[in-house]
Amino acid sequence: MLYSKKKEFVKFLEGIYKNANTIVAIHYHGLTVAQLTQIRKDLRVSGARLKIVKNTLAKIAVANLKIKQADIFSGPIAIAYSEDYITVPKVILRFADQYPSLKVVGGFVDQKVATMNDIEQLASLATSESHKGNFLSLLQIPIRRFATVSHAPLVKLVTILKNYVNNKS
Repeated sequence: MLYSKKKEFVKFLEGIYKNANTIVAIHYHGLTVAQLTQIRKDLRVSGARLKIVKNTLAKIAVANLKIKQADIFSGPIAIAYSEDYITVPKVILRFADQYPSLKVVGGFVDQKVATMNDIEQLASLATSESHKGNFLSLLQIPIRRFATVSHAPLVKLVTILKNYVNNKS
């Protein structure tokens, strides 16, 4: 890689480290191209990205931003990143269960080093979509109760009229 390209890539990585709220570093050695492509697709659907990085350039980018560095940049490393806190850990840990050769080595949350335990805790949280769904269902409860209560007198009236008609006949 040319020196100018390396400088561009370091700037690109610095942008990722600044803008992404969650970054998960993985060892991808042993994964097929199809498996990596599937991980990328699943991440892309949820608004996240996967980038294979050169360790030296990743270390330089982290050092330039004065982020405390963990020893995660060794071997074949890819970083999955997103502005969402929960998406990346959920997708990556799901694939780590599915593909034993994929190893999560650490990451960064809000430009601070995250351990495997931190990443697992983030993955166990509910997504914002599920929170929105729960909130909307809570909003519907009073409306449903009102509909049921207002519908009950009509049902009773119809039942009384049916009984009256049946008794007359």
